[in-house]
Amino acid sequence: SEQDRQQIREQYQIGTGDILVGNVAFIRHYKGHDFIVRTAAKMPGNFKFMIVGGGDDLPLLQQTIERAGVVDRFILPGHREDPERFFSAMDMIFFSSYEGEGISQSFIQGLLYGLPLLTCRTPSLMEPLAMVEKYRVVDYGDTEDAGRKLLELAGDLQCDAARIERQRQVVAEKYGLQTMIRTIVKVYEEHGIAL
Repeated sequence: SEQDRQQIREQYQIGTGDILVGNVAFIRHYKGHDFIVRTAAKMPGNFKFMIVGGGDDLPLLQQTIERAGVVDRFILPGHREDPERFFSAMDMIFFSSYEGEGISQSFIQGLLYGLPLLTCRTPSLMEPLAMVEKYRVVDYGDTEDAGRKLLELAGDLQCDAARIERQRQVVAEKYGLQTMIRTIVKVYEEHGIAL
């Protein structure tokens, strides 16, 4: 919501001219957060980065941010039970996972918000991208290309309510709760188990 956006951005001192690039995930090495940090170090100062999530690798991520010299541009709110509030505050998403992990829940949540998206070329994520209008794909580790693509996405941050609603509907139709229930019931029925 707009109220959540304003509240979170104010809480974390994100200025009106700042571009907030976000990621919601458990902090694990295969989530590629170090790639976000290395890319952040090459970006203009008005690009701020928020990684929402907790995990055993959080201290390592904090050290990586310190070594890269971008502590002043990173926000780490930790594990949150209300990630939707944080998606509202973001201008775009940088989904940096580089190992096959299926389709991430936070990836689908992000798509529901219609935010511009930069994602690593992960096979499991290519199919859902067919439903997205504003996205770029990057190879994991290519900070130059990631920086260029973040700048491209930042060039058009206009909120198009109709586009966002179209994207939300198609994503919910394909990956929403009702679709998942129908799929599970169908699988059970195919194996002779009536529900």
